[in-house]
Amino acid sequence: MAHPGGRPTIYNEEMADLICERIAINPIGLQHICEKYDDLPGFGTVKTWLYKKPEFRSKYLEAKKTQMLLKVEELDDILLKNIVHFTDKEGNERIDPPSVSLAIARGNNFKWEISRLGPREVKDKKDDDPEDQIKPIHDEMMERTKVLPKEF
Repeated sequence: MAHPGGRPTIYNEEMADLICERIAINPIGLQHICEKYDDLPGFGTVKTWLYKKPEFRSKYLEAKKTQMLLKVEELDDILLKNIVHFTDKEGNERIDPPSVSLAIARGNNFKWEISRLGPREVKDKKDDDPEDQIKPIHDEMMERTKVLPKEF
């Protein structure tokens, strides 16, 4: 059901699934997703559902995990592609140091973006909180993004 202004306001499973799908496949935060898609409820409505609907909160956390994993996959795909290899005058294969520096900077930017994608409601909780479902996957992703040695 739509609000007279055009945005949906009534919670249902179809809408919950659509919101979570959009979260999972877009590397942007919830507020921006709600603003980007007119067929989604407003940001305030979704925040209320996160608070009042445990089943939606659970789906949301799974969508955020997927969103973060896809961002790490993107990092895996582009980071090493951008390191330039060349053969020196003696025939030795070398790595271009400036391209490594650029790859490290890109990697650090991706890590920052990934850390920002985690839901604030979860990130701020204590580590021993049983509802904290994002921290282990976030830590694993941060470890996976340590691709290049710091010496470069």
